[in-house]
Amino acid sequence: MGFPVEPPNGGRQDWGTPDELFSFLDGIYGFDVDAAANDSNHKCSTWFGPGAAGDIFPIDALDPNLDWAFFGKTFFLNWPYGRKDNPVWAEMAYRMAMKHNVTIVGLCFARFETEWWEDWVDGKAREVLLLRPRVKFVGAKHTAQVPSAAIVWGPHSPAHTQYVTMRWKMRKSDPVRRWEAGIIDEKEALRLLEAF
Repeated sequence: MGFPVEPPNGGRQDWGTPDELFSFLDGIYGFDVDAAANDSNHKCSTWFGPGAAGDIFPIDALDPNLDWAFFGKTFFLNWPYGRKDNPVWAEMAYRMAMKHNVTIVGLCFARFETEWWEDWVDGKAREVLLLRPRVKFVGAKHTAQVPSAAIVWGPHSPAHTQYVTMRWKMRKSDPVRRWEAGIIDEKEALRLLEAF
């Protein structure tokens, strides 16, 4: 779940992650659990949030007693994007990753200028993927007004966070460039072009 613009009080908080973006990140990290979802937008068969386990045993990702390692090793987390939510979720992701020796990938706005980013991302995250182009969340009319990032917390986080710019969505010119560079053959380039 996430939010493409800063919501007004009482605004929608369950904007889904686009399948193409989730597939891109899942291809890199191999997610076991979607840790901030609901029954209509979860991306993994195991997920935390309203409706999880049929609400018989609701799983709350913010529960400090939750044993994350019991559920898997790699977690996707697209938390609500409210100003008050960001520091809470970022701190929780860092603490749970360190406590349970798991990898947590948090999708959020790239807000370098904020105190929560300085407190829970810089020097605590293993890496930050600066995502290009801007994300259009499921159900949104427009792309987000600000850039997004995938923050990776986990075991063996260095003292300095590595920042990497990543293009998660292919441009029409990309297959031709890949073919010219010898990365893919002509047949694969044509297949990719036909997909547009």
